[in-house]
Amino acid sequence: MEKCFIDSNIIIENYKGNLHARTSLEKLSKDCLVYINPIVVSEVTYILKKKLNYGILQIAEKLSSFIMLSIGIEIINLSYKYMHEYNIKPNDAIIAGTCIFHKISNILTLDDDFIKVCKNENLNLLS
Repeated sequence: MEKCFIDSNIIIENYKGNLHARTSLEKLSKDCLVYINPIVVSEVTYILKKKLNYGILQIAEKLSSFIMLSIGIEIINLSYKYMHEYNIKPNDAIIAGTCIFHKISNILTLDDDFIKVCKNENLNLLS
């Protein structure tokens, strides 16, 4: 089964009612193993709690269907490389590093910041 990393903006947009995000997420959840990391948890939790008034237990339940990947020093070192080479934000660089380190070849995101890093690091950008 294919592996796919889900960026926080897809999860957030899904709960905001974005049909494209919801359809993409549902399709990938059926066809792929879907992964997130603590960066995604932090970003999703902040927005769902602060802006959309979800409770913490609701958020935890919504994120429990994803496979959680850890972030170690190897991923942090990769993220520094990607920040330098592709001029991307730290959280995006950590996500890219997570994918490379864990050999996940697909990223589902609405974020254009991933275009350069995906192209040069042989990652498939799904949007």
